[in-house]
Amino acid sequence: MRLSIVGCGGALIGAACFVASSPALAQPDDAPPYNPPPVYGPPPGPPPSYTPSGYGPSYNYGAQGGYEQSARRGERERPVRFQIAPMIGYQVGGNVDVPGGSVDISDSPTYGGALDFMFRPGRVGLEVAYRLQDTHVDSNVGSVNSYELYGLTNSYFEIGPQFNWRFGHITPYAGVSLGATLLAPHSPLVSDELHFLSSLYGGVKAMATQGVGIRAEAKLSSTYLSGSSTVLCSFGGCSYGFFGAGIWQFDFSVGPQFDL
Repeated sequence: MRLSIVGCGGALIGAACFVASSPALAQPDDAPPYNPPPVYGPPPGPPPSYTPSGYGPSYNYGAQGGYEQSARRGERERPVRFQIAPMIGYQVGGNVDVPGGSVDISDSPTYGGALDFMFRPGRVGLEVAYRLQDTHVDSNVGSVNSYELYGLTNSYFEIGPQFNWRFGHITPYAGVSLGATLLAPHSPLVSDELHFLSSLYGGVKAMATQGVGIRAEAKLSSTYLSGSSTVLCSFGGCSYGFFGAGIWQFDFSVGPQFDL
């Protein structure tokens, strides 16, 4: 044992010494040296996000110290079975040739909508569409200046396949449809008539969110008049082709779309 004398004092009667032990007082001479505990650095940061290559969730280290589950980028979306699109547009055309000139359906706005049932979500569907045109019929026969004959309300009923090509939030589409056109003259002298209708159309769907977007469409339609038609062919007769006299019209429309 090692001792260290810190201080000592004396007097006639006695003496007092103050003895203090060194830090090694309680240690034997062969004791190992004192080593302080190691100092640890800061804990490691959160692990990186892990995204598997297949479908499924990924996990991100949350700010509160736990793991929170988040949807993997490109995760499979809920399949869309129905699409509803109210539409407003403008339709041009509708001239029918007659001897000495033509009878014309005036250009005017259209109102309607479409309901799409998707057989293969995002690709192939069946569309049921309706549009209404409130217009009038003008006569351009002979040397007489054009004048209005009567008002006319046209209702178009169509059904047919639709094909979609999706690129992210943008989906171009095209389709064909068959149906009927109801011609309703605003005149007691001419009766309503129902005629065969065929159309080609195409457009684009742009989705702002999952389920809500906008649709723009262009459609070329032909209504075939029979030889007994009096709505447009009672003014000298129409020039008939294989399917009769065709009323060719072009409609451009736009409106919101809702996916269900």
